[in-house]
Amino acid sequence: MKEAKSHRSRSDTSSHWKRNLLFSALLLGPVATKAQDVSADASVADHTKARALATVVVTGERGTDTTAGNSAVPITVITSADLQRTGKAGLKHILSTLDSSFNLAENAYGTSASVRPFTMRGFSGDEVLVLINGKRRHTSSFVNNVSTFAGGSAPVDLDLIPISAIDHIEILHDGAAAQYGSDAIAGVINIILKRDSDGGEADSTFGSNYHDGGATVQQELNKGFKLGDGGFINVSLDARRQNAAPLPVYPTLYPSNPFYTPLPDGSPDPREAAVDRRHFDKGYGQSTKDHLLNLGYNLELPLSDQLTLYSNATLSYRDVVAASTEYNPSSVYDLTEIYPDGFQAYRHIYETDYQFIGGLKGLLAGWNWDLSSSYGRDHARLHGQNTLNPSLGPDSPTSFYLGEQDFDQLTTNLDFTRAFDAGLHGPLQVSWGLEQRWEKYALGAGEPDSYINGGYVSPDGPFAGVLRRGGLQAFNGYTPDNATTLQRDVYAGYAEAATDLTDRWHVDLAGRYEHYSDTAHVLSGQLSTRFAITPQLALRGSFGNGFRAPSLQQEGFATTGFNTANLGNGYQSIESLWLRANTPVAAALGATPLKPERSRNLSVGLVYNPTDALHFSVDAYQVRIDDFISATGYISGAAVASVLTGYGYSGLDSVKFFTNAADIRSRGIDASASWHQELGRYGTVDWSFSGNVNHLHVLKTVATPPQLSALGPTYQLLNAEAQAEITQSSPNRKLIFGGDWQIGKFALQLHESQYGKYREAYGAWFDARWITDLEADYQLTPAINLAVGANNLFDVRPFKSAVAFYPSLGESYYGNVSPYGLNGGYWYARVAITF
Repeated sequence: MKEAKSHRSRSDTSSHWKRNLLFSALLLGPVATKAQDVSADASVADHTKARALATVVVTGERGTDTTAGNSAVPITVITSADLQRTGKAGLKHILSTLDSSFNLAENAYGTSASVRPFTMRGFSGDEVLVLINGKRRHTSSFVNNVSTFAGGSAPVDLDLIPISAIDHIEILHDGAAAQYGSDAIAGVINIILKRDSDGGEADSTFGSNYHDGGATVQQELNKGFKLGDGGFINVSLDARRQNAAPLPVYPTLYPSNPFYTPLPDGSPDPREAAVDRRHFDKGYGQSTKDHLLNLGYNLELPLSDQLTLYSNATLSYRDVVAASTEYNPSSVYDLTEIYPDGFQAYRHIYETDYQFIGGLKGLLAGWNWDLSSSYGRDHARLHGQNTLNPSLGPDSPTSFYLGEQDFDQLTTNLDFTRAFDAGLHGPLQVSWGLEQRWEKYALGAGEPDSYINGGYVSPDGPFAGVLRRGGLQAFNGYTPDNATTLQRDVYAGYAEAATDLTDRWHVDLAGRYEHYSDTAHVLSGQLSTRFAITPQLALRGSFGNGFRAPSLQQEGFATTGFNTANLGNGYQSIESLWLRANTPVAAALGATPLKPERSRNLSVGLVYNPTDALHFSVDAYQVRIDDFISATGYISGAAVASVLTGYGYSGLDSVKFFTNAADIRSRGIDASASWHQELGRYGTVDWSFSGNVNHLHVLKTVATPPQLSALGPTYQLLNAEAQAEITQSSPNRKLIFGGDWQIGKFALQLHESQYGKYREAYGAWFDARWITDLEADYQLTPAINLAVGANNLFDVRPFKSAVAFYPSLGESYYGNVSPYGLNGGYWYARVAITF
């Protein structure tokens, strides 16, 4: 591709009254929100013509100077100013604030606490292709195996890209696998890096939750330098320190569920009176302490009039401590000789991630060519802290090495593009190219003490004679059987042609062939078109087919872990074996090797620009995915235990594995509007709206394999709960209204976001909620900008569910994977210095 230039929720009546009064009275509020089809130029002085639609974008069509407003497919442009003015920590949280089709789980467990799962148009993050300057970004080594929100996905970790390095982001809201390859089913996020050769900016932000702590400090630094004759190098550094902010929980069944073991006469232990029950489980809410350092550069150097060298890279180090389950001293999982007052288990993750891209581009015989190579690697080491292996007895360690995960990706591209005079109304832009990609996934075993059964039997006390369970509590280390190394090669070729058939009608046709050494070959195509009915009104649409190859993480991941599930007799904590689909034990339960997902997409939309200051767009879409890859539901029972025992897995009766589980369909609407309003001496207001309404539906589930049918009539691969996780865990709509008021040196931005209803895995529905974000900033000097703001200004949390996730504890009334507000309101202050 050619490179681009708690308090609990306030009463509904009170919250809505305050928000509506604030919104209607101000007629303002710079909303650093999604800027659909808008200019990347954010200067206050040039805000006329409503965030002009003249931004040249490089996503969606190769070789042409297509603008966002004239694109045949919907493209959102988010500027660096938009990114800065959210007060959010990390790119995923920022995109969740700015893009109405993008949703993020506020709370996550296991390794998902490090790499938060996200969805776009309801599809999980690994259905979204991420590019850096048009080049494929490597994915994370982690699998979201515990999360019910986008469960089983292994997406790109967007938080490992320095925000200070980003010039703008182009989000293509359409299937694009025919152009870019695997993963581009739900769309493409193309991150364009800064190209400044002088000047720079330093931003410092401090913020905290209203009530639950969670102090966050962010530092961003960017500086450009001239390089050679006409070249540049732009360097960036981001640092973040975010403290944990666990929510209090409220046990409801005490004294029937005592913290300490009752005395021999049955009376409560005197220590019960001093237990801090409001923080019974520090794994609920913002439970992760996250320290992150991101470095990056973007470089370009002309070597001659027709040859340019370019390169960019990122390097990240992350240190994450995530709280997991707490065990009280009356639990069979605790040893009071080690933890007389119980314990809270923690998972500690050390992660190093980097990607280097280098290439040459130039002009040869009329063809613009681009040769590049990219290498990316994500390496993570996992540790357990403040836990134990009860089967080792009182001599059990309390800190453990759990294992490591690695993902490597080496990609080489050769691209050509050229315009021809073919006798049509406009030039025929022809593009073609080749790609070779090598990928590797490795999962390494932990130390034996993190998974073995030491055979310890309690000699006395309330559990006298009980054989204690092997492995760690809350999580296990990876075993030698879990360990694996997988590699594959991918070869691809594509061709694309675009032209204006008339002065009103533009068409773009693309096709791609891709071969995977471990799965299959795929062929995909896409036709996009735009027809200008009048100079102000245009019709656009596309249809095509695409694909997503199973990730190596999905093919290679395996573990034994603890999860919460409803096996027909209420929700409970279970120990479950996660199998690789291509193993003999998985095959005995009906697993088959994974094959690529196949998609078909159709969209049609209208773009209306009645004046230079006013813009509307609406796009309806349908995406169908056949052979959708998902984790099975929990397959449990005595018959399963018998099969597992036959393969050497004793003491377990529940399994999961990845499978091509179903055919699913997404139908929805993306809409946007913007209006630049001149207020004379009272400044200007830029109003904006964006919205996504989306419904996912399971059309057909895979037939129950004979291996499972033979175990009994109740066994199936994808039960009702697993289907609900796919279709209902992400909000069915998201609306963002806002305004950006500029008057002299003062600016105020306000936006209202509505998150539609969604369903938690344990069966509770959460209704729509409105979230208010507000920021005020002042240009103190030409070089210094001061800002204060609040995310979730009115401290709104999800509606309280009638049932708790763990009824015995009374916790999680507000859900576990809410896309908003689990920890309530958040305030922040920022100082930005340009130089």
